[in-house]
Amino acid sequence: MLQQILKDMYIDPELLAELSEHQKELLYVKMREEQVRRYKNREEEEKKTPPKKVPKKGNKKVVWLQGRDGCEWVWVMGHHKNDRTIEQILERENKEKARLLAEKEAQEKRLEGDDEKPETTPGKTPVCNQESTDTMKKQELKMKGKEKEGEERQKKLKEEEERLKKEEEKLERERKKAEAEAYASMKELRQQQAKMAKEEAEKKKKDQELKEKKEQLKREREQKQKEQREQEEQLRKDEEARREELYMSLKQIREEQKKASMKERDKADKIFQVQLRESKRADKDRSHRAKIAREEVRRSRILSKDLTHLTIQEELIVMDKRIVPPEKPLEEEKPSLPLRKRQAPRPPKPTGHKSVVEWFQKEECERQAGLLKDTKEIAPWFHGIITRQQAEYLLFPKAEGHFLVRVSNRIWGYALSFRDKERAKHFLIDASGSMYSFFGQDQKDHASLEDLVQFHMRMPISEMGKEVLKTPCVQAANPPDYEELFSNQDNHNTVL
Repeated sequence: MLQQILKDMYIDPELLAELSEHQKELLYVKMREEQVRRYKNREEEEKKTPPKKVPKKGNKKVVWLQGRDGCEWVWVMGHHKNDRTIEQILERENKEKARLLAEKEAQEKRLEGDDEKPETTPGKTPVCNQESTDTMKKQELKMKGKEKEGEERQKKLKEEEERLKKEEEKLERERKKAEAEAYASMKELRQQQAKMAKEEAEKKKKDQELKEKKEQLKREREQKQKEQREQEEQLRKDEEARREELYMSLKQIREEQKKASMKERDKADKIFQVQLRESKRADKDRSHRAKIAREEVRRSRILSKDLTHLTIQEELIVMDKRIVPPEKPLEEEKPSLPLRKRQAPRPPKPTGHKSVVEWFQKEECERQAGLLKDTKEIAPWFHGIITRQQAEYLLFPKAEGHFLVRVSNRIWGYALSFRDKERAKHFLIDASGSMYSFFGQDQKDHASLEDLVQFHMRMPISEMGKEVLKTPCVQAANPPDYEELFSNQDNHNTVL
């Protein structure tokens, strides 16, 4: 199965989920080594074959601008005597930005009106362009309203002048009429004179009032112009002060950003140094473990009588797990169960639930998988085709060290589920060959499932996890979940 994965450079996600962390790490290293090997082979092939010349399309070419020395003309920013430094450029940009903001605030204050005070203070800036646009529109409407009032006031004054002119004409007509009738009688003449004198006085009074109104309007106009000049002067001063304040604030922000960037860079450098030290330490530990593992492989080859099962590749490719030498010479370690018969070629993994049941009944039942050697009864730790979640549900209320072996529906083999301190761990058991072993490189082979379980009740599954099998997780379902696997076989008793 490992050779098939390395050949395809692909592993099914469901199968990957069944692997432990150590097995995932081992598989990743193997796949990476295979990639490096293929890359080196491809590099050697490319070196042997001469490169093909690719004809250029068209007659396009690039002509570079030549300098006085006949070489390509190059300009490097900052090398010329008239070039500004980056600090000068940033300072100029800050000044220009401050000037634009101050002019914008001054323009808003100019549009506010005659009687209203500026709402914005020097310490505040516009929030956004949309609010500034709405404020300018409102101020324009106010100015238009005030202009309209001034026009109405001028219109009323013109109407008043026309009315007075008409009255003067009327008085003149009446005076002429009175003069024409003066000869009628002296009494009437005196009355007419008195009346004319009265009218003349009223006319003078009205003229005086009209003159006073004109003078008042003139004074108001001059006062308004004076206030506008003072307001313009004040806005100009505020604009200059605001420009200076914004420039200083932008300069301070730039300095703070520069300090923050320096701190971040120092912090990143420290983190990098720590990671570098940890990486070097990890590389050193890995090299030390590999050296120890190579020594163990060498000793195991010397002590073992049958040296043919170890290859140079197995000796060189050694990972974190140490190779466990066989307890007895290989010629004495004979399987107690019959070997698997050669079957027809089957797919790399099961196609469904039915295919797993047929595989178990045709091949595993002949090898008495899941049975105890002495009593020929179904082992208490053996379970049928149950999912990972069902296994965790059975192991969750149990104490640490409980375990079960279930038939996997994802590979041609089994899965050992182990109850650890905080969670359940799952280890794949490869049964595609003639022996039983955990998935991975340099794993110990066992003649039966019972031998594998008995061995790991004494020895841990992995050095990192220290998983030692203690108590089997017995059947909780009635009928048991393995009933369909032995449906075509003789009845077996279950040991609870």
